[in-house]
Amino acid sequence: MPALHSLPPEIVTNIVSHLDRNDCITCIGVCQQWRRAIPPCSASLWTDVAIATNADYILDHIPYFAPHLRSVTLLSNFGENRLYQALIKLQECHRIDRLRKLSRSRG
Repeated sequence: MPALHSLPPEIVTNIVSHLDRNDCITCIGVCQQWRRAIPPCSASLWTDVAIATNADYILDHIPYFAPHLRSVTLLSNFGENRLYQALIKLQECHRIDRLRKLSRSRG
């Protein structure tokens, strides 16, 4: 099996286009080469992201995809501490144009 870097960029992009966010996160854990190659190829998945309170998995990997983030919505009822933790992780995402927090109304 050829190494990822030996494949033409169009092939890598085509392969990655069939992955979802969780698959991309799993792939960047394979090795440094994949950690460098996967985020640019999956940029469209990371342009607009909604994050639930139980999404530590996504938040922990945000730095790898930060250059592609433009809009982030924090869903559900983030408590003050969880909201602070999420904002700390998002602070390196310098290209975010829109950051929203949506809470479910009780009723």
